[in-house]
Parts: sequence; structure tokens; C-alpha cells
Amino acid sequence: MRQRARVAVFCWTLVGLTVAGAAAAGTARAGQAGPAATKPAGYRIVSADFTAPAGQDTSGHVACPKVSGVQTVPLSGGALIDGTNLQASINSSWPGATGWNARISNAGATANGFAVYAVCAKKLTGYLRQESAAVSNPAGSQNGAGYKCPSGDQLLGGGALSSSSSTSVNLNSSWPSGTSIWYVYVNNASATAASFHVYHLCAKLSVSATSYQLVAGSPVTNAAGTQSEASVFCPDGLATISGGLVVTSTSIDIALNTTFPFAGGWGADENNQSSAATTLTGYALCAS
Repeated sequence: MRQRARVAVFCWTLVGLTVAGAAAAGTARAGQAGPAATKPAGYRIVSADFTAPAGQDTSGHVACPKVSGVQTVPLSGGALIDGTNLQASINSSWPGATGWNARISNAGATANGFAVYAVCAKKLTGYLRQESAAVSNPAGSQNGAGYKCPSGDQLLGGGALSSSSSTSVNLNSSWPSGTSIWYVYVNNASATAASFHVYHLCAKLSVSATSYQLVAGSPVTNAAGTQSEASVFCPDGLATISGGLVVTSTSIDIALNTTFPFAGGWGADENNQSSAATTLTGYALCAS
């Protein structure tokens, strides 16, 4: 649904996104919200461009920059796939120590461009990046799992990493299910059993001092055989910390195509290759 040019115009028009260089693999960009938004120290949205060849699972990574000599860390991240290819989806999207990683499954017949995104900031008090135990994902199944932050911590972001590099394995949903738990559903439409790990990023945030809140978008109908988008916007003055999307259907023919931050909100697209409509709901975590 989203072309890169459309997204750039959308963000500039809506929130005054500015762009500067960033050191990362691929062709990198860095963005920051306009002066009206209060942001965590060192806050940046960065991205790097890649190409997913036809019939392959392709990895991409974007590094968080140093700000005033201090290495920033990921609060969240995601990936944006160009165009409307229903056979291109996100296999995995997960945080590294100083950046964000994604793997794109392109089961289509032509190459597809994509970008990996990270929301970065200076390390917050009590910052944690943790990985769950392996979750079973048998062949021909969809499986879900959540990973909760330690008691008293607030969720920043999260994701999942599949053990399979098959183009028939992909994320169905990945989103902040409340303010302390990240939840994912993973499709395994391949003939081989796999597993996945859930990741969360947490910190000891003051909810009142930072105006920390979870914002849900309006439900969106995703008709059979189409790609549909859901966007969520943070209240004025708050920065995007993370976000995601959840789908009502348990069909393994419905896959997450895009989930990414923009200045002032979060966007996501879903591919529906099933024979029935489903409903999408986007989410954003916002704070100052």
C-alpha cells in the first residue's frame, strides 16, 4: 500500500519531518520530529534501504547513531516494504544492542525494495533488552506469545525472530499489548517445524512525568485479496516510542507487510491472501 515517496510526503506534511545523514548499512536516512514535539534525549528515527530478491528471505540492519558522542540504543523498530506485493512480508523484526534488524520474505517473482527502521534515544533509566525462551511454531500453524516486562517497568518496544528463513514463514501480528507486554503471532505455512523468540525493550519510565500512553487506532477492514494500512497518531507534543498492528484472523494466509515509525505516529500494512475479510488495529506507544 505504501510507496516510499508517499510516506515521505505524508510525514513532511503532517509533522514537519526533517532528514539528515546517518551511518548504517545500505543507504541510510535519519528523521526527527518538529520542535513542537518533546522527545527523549538523543531521539532519532533512522532507516536504511535494501533490496529483497525474488524468492528469497533477506536480512537488513540499521544502526542507531551516536549523539553528542554518546551511543544511542533502540527503543523500537520495524520495516517498510515498497509497493503492494501481497507475497512480500516480514519474517522477523527484532532489536539488536545498538540498532534494529529485520528479515523480509519475498515469495514473489520480482525483487522488492524495503527499509529497516529504528527509533533511537540515549539509554533510559533501567533500560532492558531481553529475549524470551523459544516458542514452538509447527508446520502449517499460527502461534502467538507475549513477553512481559519486569514488574514496575514500562514497555518501550519489541518484536520477534523466527528460526526459519523460509519465505512461507512470516509475522501475522506484532504489537504492544498493553504498557508492559509485547505480543506476536507468527505464521508457519512451510512444511517444516520452526520456533521463534519474542523480544521486549523496557525501562523505568515515570508515566506521569513523560505522559507515557498507549494509543489505539480505529479498526480497519482488510478485504480478501488486498493489502490494507492502519496508521496511529500520538497526541500533540508526544514522540513515537513504538507501535504495531494486530489482526483478528488466525489464517496463515494473512501476513504483516509493513510496520514502521514516523515522526508523530506509527504505520502498518497487512497482506490478506485469504478468502475472507479481516480487521486490523494499529497501536502506538507515545511519550515525551
